Amino acid sequence: MKNFLIYLTLILIFGACKSKKLSKSNEFVQEKHVQTNAEIEYKNAYFEATKEKTLGNIEQASKYFSKCIQLNPTQSFAAKYELASIYAQTGRLPEATILAKEAYDSDIANEWYAGVYAQCLQRQKHYHDAAKVLEKNARLNKNKPDLLYNWANALTLAGKYKDALKVYDEVEKDLGVNQEIIDQKQRIYLKLGELEKAAEEIKKLVELNPHEPRYLGMIADLYNVNGQHQKALEYFEKILTIDPENGFVHLSLADYYRIQGSNEKSISELKKAFANTQVDIDTKMRILINYFEISEKDQSQLPLANELLDLVVKSHPNEAKTYSIQGDFLYREKKIKESRDAFKKAIELDNSRFVIWNQLLLLNSELNDFEDMYNSGKQAIDLFPNQPNLYLFTGLACMQKKLHKEAIEYLKTGVDLVIDNEPLKAQFYSYLGDSYHVVKEDDKSDNSYEQSLKIDPNNVYVLNNYSYYLSVRNKNLDRAEEMSKKAISIEPNIPNYEDTYAWILYKQNKYDDAKFWLEKAIANGGGGNATILEHLGDIYYKLNNIDKALEFWNKAKLKGGSELLEKKIKDSKLYE
Repeated sequence: MKNFLIYLTLILIFGACKSKKLSKSNEFVQEKHVQTNAEIEYKNAYFEATKEKTLGNIEQASKYFSKCIQLNPTQSFAAKYELASIYAQTGRLPEATILAKEAYDSDIANEWYAGVYAQCLQRQKHYHDAAKVLEKNARLNKNKPDLLYNWANALTLAGKYKDALKVYDEVEKDLGVNQEIIDQKQRIYLKLGELEKAAEEIKKLVELNPHEPRYLGMIADLYNVNGQHQKALEYFEKILTIDPENGFVHLSLADYYRIQGSNEKSISELKKAFANTQVDIDTKMRILINYFEISEKDQSQLPLANELLDLVVKSHPNEAKTYSIQGDFLYREKKIKESRDAFKKAIELDNSRFVIWNQLLLLNSELNDFEDMYNSGKQAIDLFPNQPNLYLFTGLACMQKKLHKEAIEYLKTGVDLVIDNEPLKAQFYSYLGDSYHVVKEDDKSDNSYEQSLKIDPNNVYVLNNYSYYLSVRNKNLDRAEEMSKKAISIEPNIPNYEDTYAWILYKQNKYDDAKFWLEKAIANGGGGNATILEHLGDIYYKLNNIDKALEFWNKAKLKGGSELLEKKIKDSKLYE
């Protein structure tokens, strides 16, 4: 149906072009004319071009308009205009300008031809030439204010401000007082340094709408920005007379008093604005973010920032953005649980923002609240199934809840979603290595760790865990020793890492070296670790020092120890 309507429209256009008026009556007869093949081909091409343009197929339309010009290069001005318009839109300005000029030269009174030609000139910064084209066109088409307006705009771009003002005055005579024209004129007066004339323009709007505070606010802001602060204050006070609850005036007055150096009055007006429900949340958020940044450098501003935040919470209790920024403030103050609760409230009001879910899961991680991380992570994945971070957090929560098979499923799905983020991918493989180890899929665990280290060879966590698990299985001990040694060189004096290295040495029958590293681990704070104490006891046993072995086994027993520890102590014998 759409194509049929296009066809019907074009038939009517071409039919109208062929009719000829014969008398003062309304009778018309069809002009007799036998069309040539070239004329028929031209009309068909123009028809196809117009159809494709209407359908939005610009490339195809361009081809057909170009064909029209090839068929009739000296007369196809409508096609040249259409093709110039397309070229102007697609950035081919030099070609557009040539075609537009040819169309314009054929009929300088045609406002469409003049318009596209002027547009091409302006986009190439030939403002004076564009103004001349639009002037001539406006003078040839009387009583068309829109053409005068275009000419005035061109004069403004050309820097002919006084000439532009005269033309805007002509438009105003035809249309009456119009805010769009007022805005243009006041900008010109400000460029000319004529502040009072700029104000006079806005006062025209006030005269027409004496009870509209917005126009009074425009004059007040105009005076305030340009240093006429006393005059600005007069208009701010007029607004409050008309509209005492106008929150935006309080914002303007806050700026006014700040510029005047009256900080107490400025803060008072700012608080009134923040308590006012008419001032939108986004405006308040912009100001709060500014205070958030300022208070990071100047702690004395923090009480005011928090007070403003409390006012936002009271005035916009049902806005998710309120609790989002509250969460940011609380997090900066190390109030992690309160921050988490604020983000949860934001999600209750609006669950459509991924960044809030991500922050919630991060805070749950810091709080070690893996139950909430697990539940929130699953909800977030339902809403944002293509966000890999969510699978990482949820997989971690599963690991902490001992749900390792479920963790593996989340982690496998998540790692396939990672694009252009190698550190994140390495983290996925690290967690997969841990979970595969727990479910005793050792080959998959080893492969996952290797994938992680291929991306980040210096990941101490993976180096330590992978090497320890290899030593427990008594497998590939040379590789285990290499990784563990690298871990303690990257992060020295960490008891757990030193214990891992010692245990690998123990598995290699290097008992004296193992003893050295375990004693070092204890000296670095590992004396309260049952595993480290028990391992040292095992090494003493291998060194035939049974008394020392029993001493450290008994110390380990006080801290916990392995399932075999009681049997070791009872029988004074090493069991592995």
